[in-house]
Amino acid sequence: MEEQSMEIEALLSIYGEDVRWQPSNHMVEIHVPSRDHPRKLVLRAFLPADYPSSASPAVEVLSPHLSHENRALIGDGFEDFRIPGSPCLFNMAEWLREREFLWAAEDGGGGDDETTDLKMGARVESDRWVEKEEEEEEGNEGNEGGIYIQGGKFRRELRSEATTDSMWSHAVAKVEANIVTGEPLTERKSTFQAHVCPVNDEMEVEAMIEILFRHNKIRNATHNILAYRIHQAENNTWLQDSDDGVGPDDAGEDAAGGRLLHMLQISGVENCAVVVTRWFGGVLLGPSRFALINNTARNLLEQTGYIVKKKSNAKKK
Repeated sequence: MEEQSMEIEALLSIYGEDVRWQPSNHMVEIHVPSRDHPRKLVLRAFLPADYPSSASPAVEVLSPHLSHENRALIGDGFEDFRIPGSPCLFNMAEWLREREFLWAAEDGGGGDDETTDLKMGARVESDRWVEKEEEEEEGNEGNEGGIYIQGGKFRRELRSEATTDSMWSHAVAKVEANIVTGEPLTERKSTFQAHVCPVNDEMEVEAMIEILFRHNKIRNATHNILAYRIHQAENNTWLQDSDDGVGPDDAGEDAAGGRLLHMLQISGVENCAVVVTRWFGGVLLGPSRFALINNTARNLLEQTGYIVKKKSNAKKK
C-alpha cells in the first residue's frame, strides 16, 4: 500500500486538479488533457489493495467521442504496459496525452458506447513513447545560433553573430540578479533544491543555466531538471519546454522535465524558468521522486509569487 500511496501522491502533484482520488472505493480518475477540455478523456482506475506489487488495476477510458478503431488502438497501447509489480497510471495518462488525435479533433467514428473497458496493468516504459514532434521554422536546421529544445533535451549552442557580447552580458547580469534558490529538501538520503528566475526569452534561460553551473555542486549534481514558460504577448503564443537533465553528462531523470512543465502549465506560471537540482543518495525513491521534484519547485514558486496558494474555504470554529 505504501507504493500505491506514493503513486497517488505523485499523480496529485503532477496533474493537480486534473486528478480525482476517492480513497473510499480506491478509485482514481485522470482527465486528459485537462478537466475543462471539451473533448477530454477520463482515465479511470480501480486499485486493488495489492496493486502494484502483485495485481493490476481495473482500467477504463471514458469518452463519448472515441471511435471503435481508436478504442482498439488504446487497448493495444495499454496492452504493452502489462507487467505486474510496476506502477502504471502516469504512463497510461501520458500515453493518451501524447496521442493528441484521440482528444483534440473529430476522429470521424463517433461511438455508441462512452466507455472503453481496459482491465489490465501497465508498464513503466516512458522512453518508448517519447515521440515528441517538433515544429521547426524553415531553414532552422543547421542553424548554429541561439538555443533550442529538441526531444526534451536542452541544447546550448553557439550564440549567433547577431547576439553581441553586450547583449549576452546584459542577459547574464539581469538573470544573475534575479535567480532565487530555495531551501534544500532531503528525503531518504536524496536532496532536492529548486531555483527559479523570471525570463523573457531563451537567451535568459541559457544565462540561468550558465550561472547555476558556475557552482560546482550544482554542475556535478546527479540531475538538473529544467522547465520554462514564456508568454509572447505580441502573438499570444507560448514559448515553453523542458529537459529531464541539463548538461552533457546528465542522463536525465526520465520524464521528470515534462512533469515539471505540466505543473507550470496547470498552475498558470508564466515568464519563469525553474530548475530542480537532485543529488542522489543511494536509495531508490520510486514514483515518489517525481512528487518530490514537483513539490520542491511548487514550494519555491509559491514563495516567490509565481503560484498563488489557494485559501481554504473552511470556516474557523
